[in-house]
Amino acid sequence: MAKTSICLGGTKDCALYFDHVVPVLLFVDLVLEHNFDDIISLEIENAIAALSDTRNQFVKLFPPELVEGSDGFEKFVEFSIGCMKVLGFGDDSQLYDTDVSLREVIAQKQVLLNAEIRRFLSANRIANAHYSSTVLSVSTAEGDAVDVAMTLSGLNLIDTDRLAIDQIVEFRNDRASMAELRRLRLFFEDEYVGKSRSYIEDDLLQRIENYDAVRKKWGFELRHSALSTLFESKTAAATIGGAGAALLAGAPVIAASAATIGTILEIGKIGLSISKKRFEARDALGNNPVSYLAHAKEHFGS
Repeated sequence: MAKTSICLGGTKDCALYFDHVVPVLLFVDLVLEHNFDDIISLEIENAIAALSDTRNQFVKLFPPELVEGSDGFEKFVEFSIGCMKVLGFGDDSQLYDTDVSLREVIAQKQVLLNAEIRRFLSANRIANAHYSSTVLSVSTAEGDAVDVAMTLSGLNLIDTDRLAIDQIVEFRNDRASMAELRRLRLFFEDEYVGKSRSYIEDDLLQRIENYDAVRKKWGFELRHSALSTLFESKTAAATIGGAGAALLAGAPVIAASAATIGTILEIGKIGLSISKKRFEARDALGNNPVSYLAHAKEHFGS
């Protein structure tokens, strides 16, 4: 089933891995990347005009629920500008120029931002959502009211900082290649119950190999990264899914819900680990899983 990414920052990354995208903070991304003065003014008409040349490219990212009517783009612009206002853009004392500061601002304004997101999703009947970002407010945590994070570290993923949105839209037309990128993300969710450790290792390596083949085919550059998915849970044992459940089946540590579980699989420089995290936006997102990318600073070519 096609999933819609409710993207809380990092629009281009989300567009690589999901069939449909609602780029909640699209205009924040554009301000940080291109210094769109007309958008900072928070005038909806100016924002629409500033994106007139690329409007169709962004509409191609939207879920079908949002493009059924002729005013879907306008509805989205009004929503995204509203989110910018919540975060304080337009105030000369709060123009943020780094992902770190944006992450802090999102954490501070999370309750208000959650309310904007809930209203928009409900009004447009957008379902089957998967929340994703490169700037999520995620912290380590203990206790029951936290999320369980499964993380693949040591990955070399496509560096979207080197790509324009039109390149990503063109790539999305290659459905087979899109499917291979999505398969790496779905490693966390696919069913491995009854499969051996060696099977899981081989399957993960095959997904990474196919990912890299797509990257080479398109000539995309890479960046050292980690890919995580958060699952809502009151206990670790209740939500560890996919490969995590298979690897931990029967292990006594799975019953220790208050513990950080740690690394459960290592293949060369690649590691799969499970930990407890607190995701500040959870009250808006319900039981939906959340994906986030953590990019290292260094870039390297193909």
